[in-house]
Amino acid sequence: MRALEALIATQVDEIATRSATQLQQSYALRESELLLLTENAETHTTAAALQSSKKQSLVDQFVGSRSLVQQGSESAYQAAYV
Repeated sequence: MRALEALIATQVDEIATRSATQLQQSYALRESELLLLTENAETHTTAAALQSSKKQSLVDQFVGSRSLVQQGSESAYQAAYV
């Protein structure tokens, strides 16, 4: 019985070691890719453009919704008083 326990413990240890090694390699690769992206001028330009376009999109949505509300209130006024 002890031999079986020792065999299982050895196999579990090997599996855990291999998994940890694979995770470390994967993490190192992702970290390297992220560092390259963060140091890349084109990435900075693209991120700034996306952020700017998102802000502009929010402004456009707000202005568009105000315009619709204003048109709706004008239509309601005309329907009630004209």
